[in-house]
Amino acid sequence: MEKGLKDDGVLVAGFDPPHNGHLWLIEQGILKYNQLYLAASQNIGRNYEFSIEERLEMLTEITKPYGNAIIDYLKPGQFSVDYAREKGARYILRGLRNIEDFVNEQDMYDHNRRFAPEIMTDFLMAPEENRIISSTRVRELVRLHPWEERVRPLVPGVVYEKLLERYGNVSSQ
Repeated sequence: MEKGLKDDGVLVAGFDPPHNGHLWLIEQGILKYNQLYLAASQNIGRNYEFSIEERLEMLTEITKPYGNAIIDYLKPGQFSVDYAREKGARYILRGLRNIEDFVNEQDMYDHNRRFAPEIMTDFLMAPEENRIISSTRVRELVRLHPWEERVRPLVPGVVYEKLLERYGNVSSQ
């Protein structure tokens, strides 16, 4: 293990689509862990805007500069702690934007500790400019016109291009 870096970490999210808040958290994880597994979730009963293949493709593109990011996915119904244990990771990285995130994450933390007490959770408070960003918000905004200039500052360039492919460039129509 390199000096100053923790063991491997896991960041699980829907990444539907990945946004700049995710990118900030990924960058922090890259600095903290030897390897950071980025696992796109596949929650049972949830309809995703982007397929698992599309989400993995976007994650691969935005993490090209980082040698210690590993792109992967959870099996449908798989728990984050089980995935972390399978990969030998000792940490799960989670971001907090607001009090609602804290309440949800506290509940998840309690369950994770019950099922896998050896796996710790690192919580990072998002910087102010990322607290308003969520994948849900991005998906809502692209359904309103004009959306391009509202969404562009919220997502990495490759994700913006994927959104243009999917929803079209309204300003050029």
